[in-house]
Amino acid sequence: MDQSNPITDPDRDEFEFTGTGSDGMRYQRLLAISLALRATLQGRPFKLAYEWTAAGKFDDVIFYLQESDTWWLIQAKHTQNVDAVSEEMLLRDDKSDFSLGKYLESFCGVREGAALAGQRTKFFILTNRWVDQG
Repeated sequence: MDQSNPITDPDRDEFEFTGTGSDGMRYQRLLAISLALRATLQGRPFKLAYEWTAAGKFDDVIFYLQESDTWWLIQAKHTQNVDAVSEEMLLRDDKSDFSLGKYLESFCGVREGAALAGQRTKFFILTNRWVDQG
């Protein structure tokens, strides 16, 4: 396996973590710990990873539940900004944090990619901001 590109195997037991200590990373870690703790207390076998490149934009927390044979690919967006996420932000045509087009493109790429081909996957975008419903 090419060590410079450690993406290819969803059965892999080890992943490299190269993150920082930012609030966003703390949000990711707390989310991952929450999922791992819940699965552990329920006796449900799982796998957990961070920053798995094969998950595209949904690479922040990767959680696999063995009993349902399901991969959860999670993009976690944490911010100190208390403003709501607006419809305009969701529908932007750019690569901004909440542009749904960016995530749709990534979703399609992951679904068509070799690493998770044929695997049951669920995609999530989680944030500590609220969404303006007006």
